[in-house]
Amino acid sequence: MDGRSGLMTARLVFGVGILFMVVGCASPTFFTFQRLNYFDNTSSQAQLGNMGMQAVDGDGFLRGAFLSDCGIGEVELTVDSRVPHFASITDGFLGKASLESLGQRLGYRPEELERMSVVVVSLNPLKVTKWIKENANDECKNYLALTGDSTRVITSVALLVDLPALQETTVKLQVSARLTTRGRISVKAEGLKKPAAATVSANSVFAYRYSHVCWLDPSGKDLLLQIDDSAFEACPPGYSTSMPDGWNWILKGEEGSEAELETLENEAEAEGEEAPAEEVGAEEKETSE
Repeated sequence: MDGRSGLMTARLVFGVGILFMVVGCASPTFFTFQRLNYFDNTSSQAQLGNMGMQAVDGDGFLRGAFLSDCGIGEVELTVDSRVPHFASITDGFLGKASLESLGQRLGYRPEELERMSVVVVSLNPLKVTKWIKENANDECKNYLALTGDSTRVITSVALLVDLPALQETTVKLQVSARLTTRGRISVKAEGLKKPAAATVSANSVFAYRYSHVCWLDPSGKDLLLQIDDSAFEACPPGYSTSMPDGWNWILKGEEGSEAELETLENEAEAEGEEAPAEEVGAEEKETSE
C-alpha cells in the first residue's frame, strides 16, 4: 500500500469513528420537489456520488469518500429537471421559507439567489453498483464492508447553478451534466446560438437523496444499490438490507484486498500448526495406501 492509499484508508476509518460523535448534530429537514422528498443538505456532507453513512436516527449524512476517491472517473449524469429560477421553488422547503432566510442557510445573499437556477441530476443506482463492483479500489470496498447496513451512496441531488442561459424560457434547452472529481459537476446548456457551460462545486448541492445497499440472502453473494423511497420495497425479492455476518468481498466471490488475503493465509497457517500430530500422520498413511 502506498502513502496516498494509507492516508485515504486512515481518513475513511476515522470517518467511521467520528460519525458516532456527530450523529446528533445534524438534523436535516425535507425539501420536496415534484412529489419527491429530499434531505436538506445544509447541515450534512452530501454531494453526488459520495459514499458514506446515515446518522443513527436517520437524519444526517457523513461522507466517507467521493466517487472519484474510489478510483471511478468522470461519469455522465441524468438531468431530471431544470428550474429556471430558484425563487420559484422556495415553498418546497418546510416552514416559511424566503430568499432571505434561505440565503442565510445556504450562504448566499438574496440577490445572488435571484440569479440562480436549479438543476436536479442523478446517478443510476444500478450503474453505480456495477462501478463499485468492477472499478472501486480496495479502500472504498473495505469501507463498504466496514460500514455495512449504514452505507449510503448519494444518487440524486438538487444544485444551484449561476448560469444565465439556464434561465432562458423562450427556447427549448438541452441540458447535460457530468460528475467530475471530488463532487464537482459540469453543466452544459445547448439550444442557444452559443452553448453555455459552468462547473459548480460540490457545495452547490442543497438537497439530496441516497441509495442503500441490498445483499442477496442469505450469503451476500451479490449486492446492489436501491434508492431510499418509502413508497417502494426496500429491496427486490431475495435481497435484504442486512449485511450477512462476517461478509466481505471474498465471500462475494471477488478477489479480496491484500489485507483480507493476508488474514486468510495467516489463519490457514495457524490452523495447520495447531493440527494434532496423529491426525497428520493418519492423513499421510491414507495417502500412501
